[in-house]
Amino acid sequence: MRPDLKALADVVIQAVRATLAPLTKRLQEMDDALKALPATVTKDLDQRVQAAVAEIPPPKDGKDADPQAIAALVAKAVGELPPAKDGAPGVSVTLDDVAPLVAEEVAKAVAALPRPKDGEPGTSVTPEDVAPMVAEQVAKAVQEIPAPQDGKSLAPEDVAPMVAEMVQAAVAEIPRPKDGESVPVGEVQRMVDEAVSKAMAAVGPPKDGAPGRDALQLELQPAIDLEKTYPRGTYARHAGGLWRAFEATKGLHGWECVVDGIAHLQIEQDGREFTLVAKTSSGDEVRKSVKVAALVDRGVFRAGAEYEAGDGVTWGGSFFIAQKDSPRGHPGEPGCDGWRLAVKRGRDGTKGVSV
Repeated sequence: MRPDLKALADVVIQAVRATLAPLTKRLQEMDDALKALPATVTKDLDQRVQAAVAEIPPPKDGKDADPQAIAALVAKAVGELPPAKDGAPGVSVTLDDVAPLVAEEVAKAVAALPRPKDGEPGTSVTPEDVAPMVAEQVAKAVQEIPAPQDGKSLAPEDVAPMVAEMVQAAVAEIPRPKDGESVPVGEVQRMVDEAVSKAMAAVGPPKDGAPGRDALQLELQPAIDLEKTYPRGTYARHAGGLWRAFEATKGLHGWECVVDGIAHLQIEQDGREFTLVAKTSSGDEVRKSVKVAALVDRGVFRAGAEYEAGDGVTWGGSFFIAQKDSPRGHPGEPGCDGWRLAVKRGRDGTKGVSV
Protein backbone atom coordinates (compact mmCIF):
# COMPACT_ATOMS: atom_id res chain seq x y z
CA MET A 1 0.00 0.00 0.00
CA ARG A 2 1.30 3.47 -0.80
CA PRO A 3 2.33 5.51 2.25
CA ASP A 4 -0.12 8.34 1.48
CA LEU A 5 -3.06 5.91 1.15
CA LYS A 6 -2.00 4.13 4.33
CA ALA A 7 -1.91 7.44 6.23
CA LEU A 8 -5.33 8.34 4.87
CA ALA A 9 -6.75 4.95 5.87
CA ASP A 10 -5.33 5.28 9.39
CA VAL A 11 -6.95 8.68 9.83
CA VAL A 12 -10.31 7.41 8.54
CA ILE A 13 -10.16 4.39 10.87
CA GLN A 14 -9.40 6.64 13.84
CA ALA A 15 -12.31 8.89 12.88
CA VAL A 16 -14.68 5.93 12.60
CA ARG A 17 -13.54 4.60 15.96
CA ALA A 18 -14.10 7.98 17.56
CA THR A 19 -17.52 8.24 15.94
CA LEU A 20 -18.53 4.75 17.05
CA ALA A 21 -17.27 5.24 20.58
CA PRO A 22 -20.79 5.98 21.94
CA LEU A 23 -22.17 2.99 20.07
CA THR A 24 -19.36 0.85 21.43
CA LYS A 25 -20.21 1.95 24.93
CA ARG A 26 -23.82 1.09 24.27
CA LEU A 27 -22.81 -2.30 22.90
CA GLN A 28 -20.71 -2.90 26.01
CA GLU A 29 -23.74 -2.24 28.13
CA MET A 30 -25.69 -4.68 26.00
CA ASP A 31 -22.86 -7.21 26.35
CA ASP A 32 -23.05 -6.87 30.11
CA ALA A 33 -26.77 -7.49 29.86
CA LEU A 34 -26.12 -10.59 27.75
CA LYS A 35 -23.73 -11.91 30.38
CA ALA A 36 -26.55 -11.63 32.88
CA LEU A 37 -28.65 -14.03 30.80
CA PRO A 38 -29.29 -17.58 32.01
CA ALA A 39 -26.49 -20.17 31.72
CA THR A 40 -28.34 -22.11 29.03
CA VAL A 41 -28.09 -19.20 26.62
CA THR A 42 -24.38 -18.49 27.31
CA LYS A 43 -23.57 -22.21 27.05
CA ASP A 44 -25.09 -22.34 23.58
CA LEU A 45 -22.97 -19.34 22.50
CA ASP A 46 -19.79 -20.93 23.90
CA GLN A 47 -20.45 -24.14 21.99
CA ARG A 48 -20.86 -22.25 18.73
CA VAL A 49 -17.65 -20.31 19.30
CA GLN A 50 -15.71 -23.49 20.12
CA ALA A 51 -17.07 -25.20 17.00
CA ALA A 52 -15.93 -22.29 14.86
CA VAL A 53 -12.48 -22.34 16.46
CA ALA A 54 -12.20 -26.12 15.96
CA GLU A 55 -12.61 -25.67 12.21
CA ILE A 56 -9.45 -23.56 12.05
CA PRO A 57 -6.60 -25.87 10.81
CA PRO A 58 -3.75 -26.12 13.32
CA PRO A 59 -0.49 -24.65 12.05
CA LYS A 60 2.46 -26.94 11.48
CA ASP A 61 5.74 -26.55 13.31
CA GLY A 62 8.23 -24.60 11.29
CA LYS A 63 11.96 -24.37 11.40
CA ASP A 64 13.82 -21.80 13.42
CA ALA A 65 14.77 -19.05 11.00
CA ASP A 66 18.20 -17.49 11.04
CA PRO A 67 17.79 -13.72 11.68
CA GLN A 68 20.93 -12.95 9.69
CA ALA A 69 19.71 -15.00 6.71
CA ILE A 70 16.29 -13.28 6.89
CA ALA A 71 17.92 -9.87 7.08
CA ALA A 72 20.03 -10.71 4.00
CA LEU A 73 16.93 -11.87 2.09
CA VAL A 74 15.02 -8.74 3.13
CA ALA A 75 17.90 -6.50 2.04
CA LYS A 76 18.11 -8.35 -1.30
CA ALA A 77 14.33 -8.08 -1.85
CA VAL A 78 14.33 -4.39 -0.97
CA GLY A 79 17.31 -3.77 -3.27
CA GLU A 80 15.47 -5.40 -6.18
CA LEU A 81 12.42 -3.14 -5.78
CA PRO A 82 12.15 -0.80 -8.79
CA PRO A 83 12.23 2.86 -7.90
CA ALA A 84 8.72 4.31 -7.80
CA LYS A 85 7.83 6.97 -10.29
CA ASP A 86 6.85 10.45 -9.22
CA GLY A 87 3.14 10.58 -8.46
CA ALA A 88 0.68 12.99 -9.92
CA PRO A 89 -0.31 16.07 -7.92
CA GLY A 90 -2.51 15.09 -4.98
CA VAL A 91 -6.18 16.04 -4.68
CA SER A 92 -7.55 17.52 -1.48
CA VAL A 93 -10.00 15.31 0.39
CA THR A 94 -13.27 17.04 1.29
CA LEU A 95 -15.97 16.14 3.73
CA ASP A 96 -18.21 15.05 0.85
CA ASP A 97 -15.54 12.54 -0.28
CA VAL A 98 -15.12 10.94 3.15
CA ALA A 99 -18.75 10.93 4.27
CA PRO A 100 -19.88 8.04 2.00
CA LEU A 101 -16.94 5.87 3.12
CA VAL A 102 -17.66 6.55 6.78
CA ALA A 103 -21.36 5.91 6.34
CA GLU A 104 -20.66 2.62 4.56
CA GLU A 105 -18.26 1.42 7.27
CA VAL A 106 -20.69 2.45 10.03
CA ALA A 107 -23.53 0.59 8.29
CA LYS A 108 -21.38 -2.56 8.02
CA ALA A 109 -20.36 -2.38 11.69
CA VAL A 110 -23.94 -1.83 12.87
CA ALA A 111 -25.28 -4.63 10.63
CA ALA A 112 -22.71 -7.04 12.11
CA LEU A 113 -23.90 -6.39 15.65
CA PRO A 114 -26.22 -9.09 17.05
CA ARG A 115 -29.74 -7.92 17.60
CA PRO A 116 -30.32 -7.75 21.40
CA LYS A 117 -33.45 -8.92 23.08
CA ASP A 118 -35.96 -6.48 24.41
CA GLY A 119 -34.73 -4.95 27.64
CA GLU A 120 -36.23 -2.65 30.07
CA PRO A 121 -37.91 0.44 28.69
CA GLY A 122 -35.33 3.12 28.01
CA THR A 123 -34.62 6.06 25.77
CA SER A 124 -34.67 5.30 22.06
CA VAL A 125 -31.74 6.46 19.94
CA THR A 126 -32.73 7.61 16.47
CA PRO A 127 -30.51 8.31 13.44
CA GLU A 128 -31.20 11.96 13.94
CA ASP A 129 -29.56 11.71 17.37
CA VAL A 130 -26.41 10.01 16.03
CA ALA A 131 -25.98 12.02 12.80
CA PRO A 132 -24.72 15.26 14.46
CA MET A 133 -22.08 13.35 16.46
CA VAL A 134 -20.90 11.46 13.36
CA ALA A 135 -20.71 14.64 11.31
CA GLU A 136 -18.77 16.42 14.05
CA GLN A 137 -16.23 13.59 14.42
CA VAL A 138 -15.82 13.27 10.64
CA ALA A 139 -15.23 17.01 10.32
CA LYS A 140 -12.54 16.86 13.02
CA ALA A 141 -10.90 13.88 11.31
CA VAL A 142 -10.92 15.62 7.93
CA GLN A 143 -9.31 18.73 9.42
CA GLU A 144 -6.50 16.58 10.87
CA ILE A 145 -5.71 15.03 7.48
CA PRO A 146 -2.59 16.75 6.06
CA ALA A 147 -2.85 18.25 2.60
CA PRO A 148 -1.52 15.71 0.09
CA GLN A 149 1.77 16.54 -1.61
CA ASP A 150 3.24 15.51 -4.91
CA GLY A 151 4.14 11.85 -5.00
CA LYS A 152 7.68 10.84 -4.02
CA SER A 153 9.78 7.92 -5.17
CA LEU A 154 9.62 4.97 -2.83
CA ALA A 155 13.18 4.32 -1.72
CA PRO A 156 14.36 0.99 -0.25
CA GLU A 157 15.34 2.82 2.93
CA ASP A 158 11.65 3.73 3.47
CA VAL A 159 10.44 0.14 3.17
CA ALA A 160 13.32 -1.65 4.93
CA PRO A 161 12.36 -0.66 8.53
CA MET A 162 8.73 -1.77 8.11
CA VAL A 163 9.72 -5.06 6.46
CA ALA A 164 12.37 -5.73 9.11
CA GLU A 165 9.85 -5.06 11.88
CA MET A 166 7.28 -7.40 10.33
CA VAL A 167 9.90 -10.12 9.79
CA GLN A 168 11.18 -9.86 13.36
CA ALA A 169 7.64 -10.12 14.67
CA ALA A 170 6.95 -13.19 12.52
CA VAL A 171 10.23 -14.83 13.54
CA ALA A 172 9.50 -14.18 17.21
CA GLU A 173 6.24 -16.13 16.89
CA ILE A 174 7.94 -19.21 15.41
CA PRO A 175 8.48 -21.84 18.13
CA ARG A 176 12.16 -22.62 18.63
CA PRO A 177 12.90 -26.27 17.78
CA LYS A 178 14.63 -28.55 20.21
CA ASP A 179 18.30 -29.41 19.89
CA GLY A 180 18.98 -32.56 17.91
CA GLU A 181 21.04 -35.50 19.05
CA SER A 182 24.51 -36.35 17.75
CA VAL A 183 24.75 -39.38 15.46
CA PRO A 184 26.92 -42.10 17.04
CA VAL A 185 30.14 -43.03 15.25
CA GLY A 186 29.06 -46.66 15.11
CA GLU A 187 25.88 -45.76 13.25
CA VAL A 188 27.84 -43.73 10.71
CA GLN A 189 30.30 -46.62 10.24
CA ARG A 190 27.43 -49.03 9.66
CA MET A 191 25.88 -46.75 7.03
CA VAL A 192 29.23 -46.35 5.27
CA ASP A 193 29.82 -50.12 5.24
CA GLU A 194 26.38 -50.75 3.75
CA ALA A 195 26.91 -48.12 1.05
CA VAL A 196 30.32 -49.56 0.12
CA SER A 197 28.98 -53.11 0.02
CA LYS A 198 26.14 -52.09 -2.31
CA ALA A 199 28.54 -50.21 -4.58
CA MET A 200 30.98 -53.15 -4.77
CA ALA A 201 28.14 -55.58 -5.49
CA ALA A 202 27.00 -53.41 -8.39
CA VAL A 203 30.49 -53.34 -9.93
CA GLY A 204 30.84 -57.09 -10.29
CA PRO A 205 34.06 -59.10 -10.77
CA PRO A 206 36.39 -57.79 -13.50
CA LYS A 207 36.91 -59.80 -16.67
CA ASP A 208 40.24 -61.32 -17.66
CA GLY A 209 42.37 -59.17 -19.90
CA ALA A 210 43.33 -60.00 -23.47
CA PRO A 211 46.35 -62.28 -23.96
CA GLY A 212 49.63 -60.38 -24.02
CA ARG A 213 52.13 -60.34 -26.84
CA ASP A 214 55.22 -62.50 -26.70
CA ALA A 215 58.63 -60.95 -26.41
CA LEU A 216 60.40 -59.95 -29.60
CA GLN A 217 62.19 -62.86 -31.19
CA LEU A 218 65.53 -61.47 -32.35
CA GLU A 219 67.66 -63.16 -34.94
CA LEU A 220 71.03 -61.39 -34.89
CA GLN A 221 73.26 -61.24 -37.89
CA PRO A 222 76.90 -61.78 -36.85
CA ALA A 223 78.02 -58.70 -38.80
CA ILE A 224 76.92 -56.19 -41.37
CA ASP A 225 78.11 -56.85 -44.87
CA LEU A 226 78.25 -53.43 -46.49
CA GLU A 227 77.93 -55.04 -49.93
CA LYS A 228 74.58 -56.58 -49.09
CA THR A 229 71.08 -55.13 -48.67
CA TYR A 230 69.08 -56.04 -45.55
CA PRO A 231 65.29 -55.74 -45.14
CA ARG A 232 63.60 -53.54 -42.56
CA GLY A 233 63.62 -55.05 -39.04
CA THR A 234 66.97 -56.86 -39.38
CA TYR A 235 69.24 -56.88 -36.30
CA ALA A 236 73.02 -57.28 -36.59
CA ARG A 237 76.26 -56.78 -34.68
CA HIS A 238 78.55 -54.03 -35.90
CA ALA A 239 81.47 -52.08 -34.43
CA GLY A 240 80.90 -53.58 -30.99
CA GLY A 241 77.21 -52.58 -30.82
CA LEU A 242 73.72 -53.77 -31.81
CA TRP A 243 72.16 -52.25 -34.92
CA ARG A 244 68.63 -52.35 -36.38
CA ALA A 245 67.52 -51.71 -39.95
CA PHE A 246 64.64 -49.21 -39.93
CA GLU A 247 64.32 -49.47 -43.71
CA ALA A 248 65.84 -51.41 -46.58
CA THR A 249 69.59 -50.81 -46.24
CA LYS A 250 72.34 -49.87 -48.63
CA GLY A 251 75.75 -49.90 -47.07
CA LEU A 252 75.27 -48.28 -43.61
CA HIS A 253 72.31 -46.24 -44.82
CA GLY A 254 69.11 -47.43 -43.15
CA TRP A 255 70.86 -48.76 -40.02
CA GLU A 256 70.57 -47.26 -36.51
CA CYS A 257 72.56 -48.16 -33.41
CA VAL A 258 70.20 -49.32 -30.64
CA VAL A 259 72.86 -50.60 -28.20
CA ASP A 260 76.10 -48.62 -28.16
CA GLY A 261 79.36 -50.46 -27.62
CA ILE A 262 83.13 -49.87 -27.79
CA ALA A 263 84.48 -50.00 -31.30
CA HIS A 264 88.09 -48.91 -30.61
CA LEU A 265 90.38 -48.10 -27.64
CA GLN A 266 93.60 -46.05 -27.76
CA ILE A 267 96.03 -44.73 -25.11
CA GLU A 268 97.94 -41.49 -25.71
CA GLN A 269 100.91 -40.26 -23.60
CA ASP A 270 102.24 -36.73 -23.25
CA GLY A 271 104.94 -36.59 -20.62
CA ARG A 272 103.45 -37.82 -17.41
CA GLU A 273 99.80 -37.45 -18.75
CA PHE A 274 98.08 -40.55 -20.13
CA THR A 275 94.82 -40.21 -22.15
CA LEU A 276 92.42 -43.08 -22.83
CA VAL A 277 90.47 -42.57 -26.06
CA ALA A 278 87.37 -44.77 -26.60
CA LYS A 279 85.42 -44.69 -29.85
CA THR A 280 81.84 -45.99 -29.58
CA SER A 281 79.82 -48.00 -32.08
CA SER A 282 77.79 -44.94 -33.08
CA GLY A 283 80.96 -42.92 -33.79
CA ASP A 284 81.20 -40.83 -30.61
CA GLU A 285 84.61 -40.37 -28.97
CA VAL A 286 85.20 -40.43 -25.23
CA ARG A 287 88.52 -39.18 -23.76
CA LYS A 288 89.69 -39.68 -20.18
CA SER A 289 93.09 -38.25 -19.05
CA VAL A 290 95.17 -38.90 -15.93
CA LYS A 291 98.52 -37.54 -14.73
CA VAL A 292 101.05 -39.81 -13.09
CA ALA A 293 103.26 -38.35 -10.34
CA ALA A 294 106.57 -39.48 -11.91
CA LEU A 295 110.00 -37.94 -12.54
CA VAL A 296 110.46 -36.76 -16.11
CA ASP A 297 113.93 -35.82 -17.36
CA ARG A 298 113.61 -32.57 -19.29
CA GLY A 299 117.36 -32.33 -20.11
CA VAL A 300 119.37 -29.15 -19.68
CA PHE A 301 117.50 -26.21 -18.14
CA ARG A 302 116.30 -23.62 -20.64
CA ALA A 303 115.31 -20.18 -19.49
CA GLY A 304 111.72 -19.28 -20.46
CA ALA A 305 110.55 -22.89 -20.80
CA GLU A 306 107.48 -24.09 -18.85
CA TYR A 307 108.13 -26.73 -16.20
CA GLU A 308 105.76 -28.72 -14.02
CA ALA A 309 106.19 -30.39 -10.66
CA GLY A 310 108.36 -33.52 -11.12
CA ASP A 311 110.38 -32.22 -14.04
CA GLY A 312 114.15 -32.79 -13.69
CA VAL A 313 116.77 -30.57 -15.32
CA THR A 314 120.56 -30.35 -15.42
CA TRP A 315 122.18 -26.99 -14.64
CA GLY A 316 125.74 -26.14 -13.74
CA GLY A 317 126.71 -29.79 -13.53
CA SER A 318 123.97 -30.54 -10.95
CA PHE A 319 120.53 -32.15 -11.30
CA PHE A 320 117.46 -30.29 -10.02
CA ILE A 321 113.81 -31.39 -9.63
CA ALA A 322 110.87 -28.93 -9.84
CA GLN A 323 108.78 -29.01 -6.63
CA LYS A 324 105.81 -27.14 -8.14
CA ASP A 325 104.45 -25.99 -11.42
CA SER A 326 106.13 -22.95 -13.00
CA PRO A 327 109.15 -22.65 -10.67
CA ARG A 328 111.01 -19.29 -10.76
CA GLY A 329 114.64 -18.48 -11.46
CA HIS A 330 117.58 -20.60 -12.46
CA PRO A 331 118.09 -23.78 -10.43
CA GLY A 332 120.68 -23.40 -7.64
CA GLU A 333 121.13 -19.65 -8.12
CA PRO A 334 120.12 -16.93 -5.63
CA GLY A 335 116.42 -15.94 -5.94
CA CYS A 336 115.25 -19.24 -7.39
CA ASP A 337 112.00 -20.71 -6.03
CA GLY A 338 110.55 -24.18 -6.57
CA TRP A 339 113.73 -26.04 -7.46
CA ARG A 340 115.39 -28.70 -5.32
CA LEU A 341 118.96 -29.99 -5.74
CA ALA A 342 118.83 -33.73 -6.33
CA VAL A 343 122.40 -34.56 -7.48
CA LYS A 344 125.25 -32.18 -6.76
CA ARG A 345 128.10 -31.69 -9.17
CA GLY A 346 131.25 -33.58 -8.16
CA ARG A 347 134.68 -32.10 -7.68
CA ASP A 348 137.08 -31.96 -10.57
CA GLY A 349 139.79 -34.60 -10.49
CA THR A 350 143.56 -33.86 -10.36
CA LYS A 351 145.55 -33.68 -13.49
CA GLY A 352 146.99 -36.94 -14.55
CA VAL A 353 150.70 -37.59 -15.15
CA SER A 354 151.70 -38.16 -18.70
CA VAL A 355 153.73 -41.31 -19.23
